[in-house]
Amino acid sequence: MCIFSRSALIRRFQFVFVVLLLLVGMRVWWQSGLGRPRSVASKSLTFIHRDAGHPLPVTEFQNTSVDVKYVGNQVCGSCHAEQFANYQATSHSQAFCKAREMNEPPDGSFQHQASGKYYDVFRRDGQMWHRESLRSESGGIVVLAEYPMKYVVGSGQLARTYLVEDAGFLVESPITWYASLNAWQMSPGFDHPQTLGFQRTIDERCLFCHSGRTTSIGRARDEVHYEEEAISCERCHGPGSLHVERKKDTQPRTNEVDFSIVHPARLPREENESICAQCHLESASFVDVGGHEWAQFRPGYPLRYFVAHYRPESSDDHAKVVGHVEQLRQSRCYQESANLTCITCHKPHQRSLTPSQKIEWHRNQCLSCHSETSNQKVCGLVREKRIQQSATDNCVQCHMVRSPTEAPHVATTHHRIGFHNQDLHLNRALMNASQLVPVEDLSYLSETDRARSLGLANIVFAETEEGNPFRKVYLERARRLLEKVYSSGFSDSVVLSAIAQLKLGDGDMGGANRFAQLALRDADSLNHVVRSNTESNLAKIYFQRRDFAAAQRLLENVVQQRRVADDWSLLGACRQENGDISGAISAIERAVQISPDDAVLTSVLVELSRLTKDAKRYEYYRERARLLKLSLRAPHRITAPTIP
Repeated sequence: MCIFSRSALIRRFQFVFVVLLLLVGMRVWWQSGLGRPRSVASKSLTFIHRDAGHPLPVTEFQNTSVDVKYVGNQVCGSCHAEQFANYQATSHSQAFCKAREMNEPPDGSFQHQASGKYYDVFRRDGQMWHRESLRSESGGIVVLAEYPMKYVVGSGQLARTYLVEDAGFLVESPITWYASLNAWQMSPGFDHPQTLGFQRTIDERCLFCHSGRTTSIGRARDEVHYEEEAISCERCHGPGSLHVERKKDTQPRTNEVDFSIVHPARLPREENESICAQCHLESASFVDVGGHEWAQFRPGYPLRYFVAHYRPESSDDHAKVVGHVEQLRQSRCYQESANLTCITCHKPHQRSLTPSQKIEWHRNQCLSCHSETSNQKVCGLVREKRIQQSATDNCVQCHMVRSPTEAPHVATTHHRIGFHNQDLHLNRALMNASQLVPVEDLSYLSETDRARSLGLANIVFAETEEGNPFRKVYLERARRLLEKVYSSGFSDSVVLSAIAQLKLGDGDMGGANRFAQLALRDADSLNHVVRSNTESNLAKIYFQRRDFAAAQRLLENVVQQRRVADDWSLLGACRQENGDISGAISAIERAVQISPDDAVLTSVLVELSRLTKDAKRYEYYRERARLLKLSLRAPHRITAPTIP
């Protein structure tokens, strides 16, 4: 029990919480799938549409129906043993697994010079742990965070990135093992002075492209359960229960095509590519469309009926496109062929090839069209000239060059087949506020639906493009589009929530409150991203109006839905204003656990520990605050993207 009276404590805490609240401010978040910074899955918004959605194209394959169930890899492998065995040797099948201490790289330590933090990899109790810490001049260690590794993302051919679990939420480790360096270094997106630490939350969309089937645990929680570790057979072939039942039927069959399971090679080119595009169409911004959520996609359908992808319009599109699928579509080879697609060169069941085997394999694929005769030069050069440029006569080396990526120490093959004489590194900061344009044909959508999708895509692009100098331009475009959509009678909860956030950013508290309330009319049916964003926004409005009890009720729910330090810090402020000092301390400590390099929050705990005469805690947080001030730049707390 606190030895001070409640009124005395409130007076002493007031200054500290004023500082805290100035930082918490009226920040508003779009959480893009994980409450995490930029990543492939972080550029999307999940929504609940106003109706059942647009009709999907007709397909002959019967397992696209929602009534057909998934059966799992082992069931597929029981009949298709050879294909299953080959697939098990591919990198796709090894992209996600549980971390097993005996299979992981060796222990190691290094200092990240840009941030001043130290990172250690060590074994404890049969598990591999990652630790983030600060060091004092005397050699003392202040541990900011340490966790046992739970999952590995990546086959290890290029890198191995790790996930930890904190209170039910999956979080990416800030350090990764790079095969090319044979060493530990910062994870992609973490190598900067304001490094994120253990703050990048991983949700269903992050895991989708690395693991088997995943589901969120409850519609109101950013907690993920995976059905299978490995990327499954059914990711490309669709759910298999109908096919299994068909094979149990002992009636004689003709040689007719079996439409009980999707065969990608028998699909039209767009539907075939859509299977790969689930993960390899990495556009600048994408949103769900047409009443069909992204996770509802099944092989056999065009992906554009579920997800609308956008890119900035540019006169130099070849240099600006980053997704493999979109790059391929810009190739002359692709445009002049009716059949060239991803699986022309990539065989999903093919075991991983050696470097020399890859060169020969890809050369043969090129020569299947560009045949070499005595009167024809392959790619315009005779073999002697080609050998001068590539000793192994590697077509890919010249026509699909390696280009830098956002992941340090890793380059990827540029999939625009052709001549490359320019810098292929994407620099979106130089795009001069280009208009966003759809990557694929969205003409099947109504004008209102196209405006809705483009409005939401502008918000995503504004908030997930790091250092975007034209952020306000994209947000203003979003505001105009979404207000036009709303005035047309559209009552979508995501549109209502987005308008509430934009109005909050403009300082229109009354308008923000009205639209947030409308968005929450059917709260139990909302996706957890929309619900938590909207409830958080509404809590900020209540807090500004000094209705601390109402704000606290909302925040108590929000902190169960997602892992964001600002949610907990504002909850602490509400509890303090409502007289619950111990609850305030608990909330601020949780905020510091999530964002351990936040010097202001740490200073709040220094003051709280002093006032409650907790000497041990006081000394710990005081030293921690001192080292943070000496060693770190301004804190970089992860929230969902912000509308100011």
